[in-house]
Amino acid sequence: DTDPAWIADYLELDVQVGAEDRVLVERVQVGMRSGIVTSGRLMPESERLIGHFERLLVDALGTDR
Repeated sequence: DTDPAWIADYLELDVQVGAEDRVLVERVQVGMRSGIVTSGRLMPESERLIGHFERLLVDALGTDR
């Protein structure tokens, strides 16, 4: 029962945000490859899932952080 116009607007926004995120991620990766940044910290509240995934990965690989 959702309005098709609302769905179209939502999908258009999703595509736009995805494109913006892709550009940002690509720029971060270029910066990381420069070697200037040797380590970093996650933002505890907004990047909780990333931290959880990292811990799962480290545990699965049996390596130290």
